[in-house]
Amino acid sequence: MYDTPVLYTINSCSRCQIVKNHLLSMDIDFSEVNLSQTPDRHRDLKAYIGEVYVPLFIYGNRIIKGDCLEEINKILIQSGDRIVKSNIKPDSTC
Repeated sequence: MYDTPVLYTINSCSRCQIVKNHLLSMDIDFSEVNLSQTPDRHRDLKAYIGEVYVPLFIYGNRIIKGDCLEEINKILIQSGDRIVKSNIKPDSTC
């Protein structure tokens, strides 16, 4: 369980950058775990969700795989964090 939002990313991942930019544009405090820079964290992620997948957004006990911005917004709204309605369309695989 994560008390603050965590975003798992890797270098050269455009979908990771979309989510990161979205959170930054809304001034959401989050921790980024870049698996390219901290490869030992692969094990943590695999133990937690059973696989290594990026981008991966975790907040509380909620997990969002991919760049599903509207789903991320829903989690942040439910948590009471300030949210600005996104003009970015979520990935169709959400």
